[in-house]
Order: sequence, then structure tokens, then C-alpha cells
Amino acid sequence: MMSTFVLVHGAYHGAWCWSRLTPLLESQGHRVLAPDLPGHGEDQTPLSDVTLSNYTAAICQVVASADEPVILVGHSMAGAVVAGAAERMASRVRQLVFLTAYIPGDGQSVAQMVRADTRISIPIERVGAAGVPCLRMAPDVLRRHFYHDATDDDFVWAAARVRQQAIAPFAARVQLSAAQFGAVPRAYIHCRHDRAIGLALQRQMALAAGCSPMLYLKSGHSPFVTQPAALCAMLVELAEDHAI
Repeated sequence: MMSTFVLVHGAYHGAWCWSRLTPLLESQGHRVLAPDLPGHGEDQTPLSDVTLSNYTAAICQVVASADEPVILVGHSMAGAVVAGAAERMASRVRQLVFLTAYIPGDGQSVAQMVRADTRISIPIERVGAAGVPCLRMAPDVLRRHFYHDATDDDFVWAAARVRQQAIAPFAARVQLSAAQFGAVPRAYIHCRHDRAIGLALQRQMALAAGCSPMLYLKSGHSPFVTQPAALCAMLVELAEDHAI
């Protein structure tokens, strides 16, 4: 059965990060929508307008444009984005898939989840861009925490595309309810060797959010680059398990 996947990238990244996964899903007959979040990739939204609310609104527009309820996949920071979109458009989301993603509880922020990680601490530089507080990762930090299991060529390719990240979306609190967010089936794909989000925190968030099933990849933080075939297989399996 054909499914429509909406793939939502995480912080610093853009839709480009899905470029190896997308053709694999499409080759199996699925439709893929992979937008740039505001201020990311090729999107020219000013950093001053980059907020969690704008992220969520952009994804809601994509979900609304689909011909059928979608499988909404969020990576890393985008866990908060897809959760917020499901809260607003529960009837249009067939399944939520959190890919080694942050899942704030109701009233919580991504920043709170980051601080709750007792296993991982990433030395990120705070900078200003056009007067907007942003975060920036040095190449060696990006390599160590996001792409430690990537080839040198793959890392160079990704590092050339990574951009600064506005801080505002991390500080915003997510509003979720049992009636909306809680009504959408939720799955979690853990990355066992993640050096950006500790496995213990991944499990803690997945359990708190009631995710089922919970699957595991032997991967670092960026399996869409390092293990696209294995990630594709997991997503197809989830789609088949939740076929309408």
C-alpha cells in the first residue's frame, strides 16, 4: 500500500538531508514530501522570524496539502515540530514517527529535554546573526556528535550544507493534549550509537510519550546519510503495520 511520508529535518539541517532516503521510499511506491523548515536549507525566511510556531505552521500546511493522512517523521529537534503539528491536525496524521527525536511533554521545551540528557553534552557556540541569538557548531563538533559514523566524503557533503540555528525554537514550550496528540499512533526509532541524544534519554522520552512500537537502528545521529536503506526498511515496516 502506498503511503505519504512527510519528512521533517532537525536543527541546523534542511530538506537536503533526506536526499538519499527519499528515492528509496519512492522506489517502493510511496510519496515523499520533505520541506525546508523556515530559515533552513533554501528557505529564505529571516532568522528573526524563525520560531517553533512558524516551524509547526509550515508543516501543517504540508500535511494539509497531502491527498491522504500522512506518516509524519521528525528527526531530532523536529520531534517537537511534528508533535505540535499532530496536536493541530490529528485527523490528518496517520502515524507519528520520532527518529532519535526530542519529545517534550505538554508545557515543556526542547531546551528542557536537552538539559535532561545526562549522557551527552555538546559544546555549541552561541553567536549573533543579524541581531538574532543563534547556535553554531564547529566542524569537529559536528563530526563528533552528528556524523561520527559517516564516511569522510559524506561528512564533507553534509557539513557544507549545515547552517546556523536560531535559538528561539528550542526555548518555546509545546502544548499537547491527550485528545489530539494522544490520539495519533506514535512510534520511535532509537539510534543506539547516537552522540547527540543519549540512548537513555531517547528511551525515557519514547516511554513518556507512549510510543509503540519502539525500533532500534545501530546508527549515530544521522541515519538518513549513513544508513538510508536500513532507515527506509524501518519506515516501510511501520507504514505497513499501520495501513488503513
